[in-house]
Amino acid sequence: MGIALVSDNSVASVLVRYLTIDNATGFYRLQIWEYGSLEVINNPIVGIGLEDWVRPRWMVNDTVDAYWLLIAMKHGMPMLIAVALVTLGVAFNLVRTQKYRHPADRNVASAMIFFISVVTVSGFMVHFWEAINSWMLLM
Repeated sequence: MGIALVSDNSVASVLVRYLTIDNATGFYRLQIWEYGSLEVINNPIVGIGLEDWVRPRWMVNDTVDAYWLLIAMKHGMPMLIAVALVTLGVAFNLVRTQKYRHPADRNVASAMIFFISVVTVSGFMVHFWEAINSWMLLM
């Protein structure tokens, strides 16, 4: 929050500028978020489905490198909210019931909580393909 007050740029752009290895890919990801978010705003209920998303001509690649953004773009905000609530609900239920578990089961539940947490946060920066997506949906 302090970054936004001191800088003329957003927190995301400051982080991309100073914390990424390649600023160009960071800039491109910010553009994906900017134009992808516009698609979500323009199509909030049902999303764009299989249609192509609107972006500048120079953004030749149509991939979206953010799991949560892609869900909102393709399927709309109700689907994003549903998937997020289910994901958070599972994690909170695992945490809430930890004290009632056998010690061996507690370790498995802790690993599941860790996996769900890491994948949830990384979903803002990358898209899940094949095995990781299957594991996320399975959890």
